[in-house]
Amino acid sequence: MNLPFALFALAIASAPLHAQTSPYPVKPIRMLSAQFGGGSDIAARLLAGGLSPRFGQQVIVDSRVGGTIIAETAARAAPDGYTLVCYSSTIWLIPLMQTKPSYDAFRDFTPITLVGSSPMVLPCRRNPSPISSRSQRPNQES
Repeated sequence: MNLPFALFALAIASAPLHAQTSPYPVKPIRMLSAQFGGGSDIAARLLAGGLSPRFGQQVIVDSRVGGTIIAETAARAAPDGYTLVCYSSTIWLIPLMQTKPSYDAFRDFTPITLVGSSPMVLPCRRNPSPISSRSQRPNQES
C-alpha cells in the first residue's frame, strides 16, 4: 500500500459524518486544479461537466499554477463545501517537505472521493541497454 493512499484512507475513515440540513448546492461550486491542460485540470473539467447537470448548479474550474497556491487558496476558503480541490497526492505531501507549511492537509481538508489513478513508470534510454543486451544473449552471464 502506498503512503498517499494510506493517508487518504485514514482521512476518510476518521472524517466525521454530518447530516445535511439544507439542500446542496444552492450556488455555483468552485473547483481548483493545477496547471491548465495538465492531468488534474483535465480530470477537474471532466468532473465539472458531469457534476453540473446532476447538481443543477454550475461547477467552475479555476486552474492555478502550483500545488501550494491551490492548497493555500482552498485552506483560506470558507468550509462550506463550495470550494473543491482536484489535485494529485502532492497536496498531502507538501507540508511534509516544508519547514513551516501554510496549511495543514489533515486539519484543512476532507477527502471526498478518489477521482482516478495514474501509473508511475521508470523509463530508460532505449539503446544501448543492459536489459535488452542480456535478453539477446539469455544463456550468457554478465
